Amino acid sequence: MCRVPLLFFFFLFLATLNGQQENYVIVRSIEIEGNKKTRAYIILRELSFSVGDTIRVSELPDKLTRSENNLKNTVLFSNVTVNIDEWDTDLDVVDVQIDVREAWYIYLVPIAELADRNFNVWWNEFNGSLKRINLGVRFSHLNLTGNQDRLKFLAQFGFTPKYEVEYAFPYLNQSKTLGASIGFFHSTNKEIGYDIDENLLRFASSDDDRVLFRRNRLRTSLIYRPNIYAFHEFYAEYHQYKIDPLVGDTLNPFFFLGNSQTQSFVSLSYKFRYDERDLQIYPMEGLAIEVLIEKLGIGIWNDLDMLVAYPSITRYFRPAPRFSIGSSLRGKISILRNRPPFYQNEGLGYGDDFVRGYELYAINAQDFIVSKSSAKYQLLETNINLGKWMFIEQFRIMPLRIFLTLNFDFGYSNEMYYAENNDFTNRWLYGGGPGIDFILYNNFLFQLELSANHLGEVGLFLHNSVAF
Repeated sequence: MCRVPLLFFFFLFLATLNGQQENYVIVRSIEIEGNKKTRAYIILRELSFSVGDTIRVSELPDKLTRSENNLKNTVLFSNVTVNIDEWDTDLDVVDVQIDVREAWYIYLVPIAELADRNFNVWWNEFNGSLKRINLGVRFSHLNLTGNQDRLKFLAQFGFTPKYEVEYAFPYLNQSKTLGASIGFFHSTNKEIGYDIDENLLRFASSDDDRVLFRRNRLRTSLIYRPNIYAFHEFYAEYHQYKIDPLVGDTLNPFFFLGNSQTQSFVSLSYKFRYDERDLQIYPMEGLAIEVLIEKLGIGIWNDLDMLVAYPSITRYFRPAPRFSIGSSLRGKISILRNRPPFYQNEGLGYGDDFVRGYELYAINAQDFIVSKSSAKYQLLETNINLGKWMFIEQFRIMPLRIFLTLNFDFGYSNEMYYAENNDFTNRWLYGGGPGIDFILYNNFLFQLELSANHLGEVGLFLHNSVAF
């Protein structure tokens, strides 16, 4: 929440007493302090006002708060304040002061992650087997040249070896509206999820421990951002997949369709995103709308022909300072109704598209809808001083927020081709329960939830995410 001098509220009070005439101020200057690495234009791009703007006095607090939240959502700063530094009542002008504490931009961390869809699958289905842990190193630079450009490199070994490199530059033109990225991905799997039976993903490996699945992907994108909250993203990708004959001939002839052992295709995607939520990793108020349309296969190799849309809408309300109620609705629509390959037929149970209480299950679908709702109460908000023993200066002051939550989800999947022995398809699912959420440094989210499903199964589920 933005902090402004008491003098500002005094003038705001005087303005509200005048019911006949609306008061305005002009932004005379904007001063920035604390940006050692980040270019000033990156900060100015996120503000809801600029030098020379005329603003209603009654709208000024909201614009200051929105600007703070926009800067936090860049994940470049661990702390941000936007204040009125000086107010000249004779000229009706204000000077704005922005103070930022830059976050740590370079992450070179060892990888020790699970090969499975989530922690709960690993723990319940595979008894926490250490053989299913991937080891490696992940390098990320969130602000390589101070222009909010990001470089990511990943080298992973163990259960699922993979390599990935990606570079993204947000602003290519003078008006700061065009950005681009390019990346490459490669992975191999000695174990493969080849089918779904009784709503569980079934895995197989070969007797001689050979590679069953190879994936390569080359991606490039162009991003158009006409204003602070709207994004138009265009992606072009080349995919090349190969499976061992064991998979297509024996385990699942529909894995790629037609017993094919290779799959090559070009995909073209367009995503529109409008996001005015206060803090994107953990919003308390605001609206987000997104529509993704993917065309998989454009007739070059005839290996794939799919056209899929993913619409979503999220809305959060804050009826009280510590309390928030929010809900999201997301769907998948297969516009072309031909039979998809098993591998490209993901539905509920993958990524964030799950109903609470069903994290252990995989529910493939041509179409689905899922609603996720939560009531949140902020139990704690503080800054923890970790002291000089924390050798990275940017991590010494740790913003921490803790929330109690009550969650309820429901979803429906429409499956035309792979529903046999999977009774969670073509029916409504519902689940939820209480939880506790932790947000660290405004960028790291950890959620511990006790959820039940329609079968009466109750489980303790762990989720985590980062803002970058």
